Amino acid sequence: LRQDDDPAGLVGTEADGTQYDATGCSLSVTSNLGYKDAIDAFNLCDQPHQRFIDLRPQIEELIWSKISRYFSPEFLGRFGRENVILFNHFSEAHYRSMLASQAERLADEMRGRGIGVNIDPQVIALLTEKAWEKRSEGARTVRRLVTEHLRDRIVDALGTQPERTDFHFCLGDRDRILI
Repeated sequence: LRQDDDPAGLVGTEADGTQYDATGCSLSVTSNLGYKDAIDAFNLCDQPHQRFIDLRPQIEELIWSKISRYFSPEFLGRFGRENVILFNHFSEAHYRSMLASQAERLADEMRGRGIGVNIDPQVIALLTEKAWEKRSEGARTVRRLVTEHLRDRIVDALGTQPERTDFHFCLGDRDRILI
């Protein structure tokens, strides 16, 4: 994207020369750059929320220093430090809520295909523990866990039992998820 002196505003140009009017568009860039360094430097995963608030200026400074070393000054000048948003950590309750929501979305999707899916609360609790253990990776872990422990298991079972129309997930011995 470039902004010309042209009053038309923002123009998007593809490699083949095709141009698009991007006036009124907003560009968002996300990155975890510096995030793991901040977790390590400030032991963020084990801090209560208030301590995180107290440390916020130091955390922002550390992350900005990582951003400044990674991106060129010209690029940094285009979006500016004032537009960098630092997100708070998820709590264990947030992970539980996200997992329950993703599990419900999976059940709804399967219901639309004529397949019933029932997931015991203990399974959601176990997946919450697994997500919490990998909290330094953020929310991406939630979808991976639902895919690995639920969706992929349904797909594999349907591969060998295509007539199957009902799945029940529960915990077995040694916190093993059974289907």
